[in-house]
Amino acid sequence: MIEMMGSGFFNLKSIKTKPILPAEFLIDENQHIHRAHYGKDFSDHLPIAEILSWEK
Repeated sequence: MIEMMGSGFFNLKSIKTKPILPAEFLIDENQHIHRAHYGKDFSDHLPIAEILSWEK
């Protein structure tokens, strides 16, 4: 994480000017989307428990 932030890929100033909104998908081996989650802000993600318990 520290290396990524130092590389310039992730810019904290851009969060204010160009907010990053996460989008996460649970996709099976046949490329069917079973769950789509569009975050409201930078910290809004699918719960880890939901990802780990998801069965294809």
